[in-house]
Amino acid sequence: MRNMQTDARKAALRRIREITGAQAECFGCEYDIKEGQPGAVLVNTREETQFAANVARQRFGEDSVVYPCKPMMSSEDFAFMLQHKPGSYVMIGNGDTPMVHNPAYIFDQDILAMGASLWVALCEEYLK
Repeated sequence: MRNMQTDARKAALRRIREITGAQAECFGCEYDIKEGQPGAVLVNTREETQFAANVARQRFGEDSVVYPCKPMMSSEDFAFMLQHKPGSYVMIGNGDTPMVHNPAYIFDQDILAMGASLWVALCEEYLK
C-alpha cells in the first residue's frame, strides 16, 4: 500500500482492519491480517532538494532539470533514511520509456556517465 502522507497511511490501515473485521463478522468467519514492516512515506527535505536541483542545473543546464515535479506514488527504502537525516531522493531521466518495474522499460546505458557525473558534482559542491 503506497501513500504520500503518514496520516493517510495510518487511516488506510485502520479502515482495512475495520472493513475486514466487519466482512468477517457478516459471513461468520474469522480473519487474520498479517502486516510486515510497512514502507515509510518518502519526504524529501526542501533545502537538500533545491541543492541537488541547483547542482544538476549547473552541470546539465536549466532544460535538463524538472523541479519542482509532481509527487509520485512510489516505494523506496531510502524513505527510512530520510526519517533520520535530511536528504533528497533524486532521479535521472531515462527518456521516453515506461518507468522501472514495467515489462516495457528499456534502460538507456548512455545515462550511466551522466548519473556518475551528477554524483561527483553533488559531492564536490557539498564538500566546498
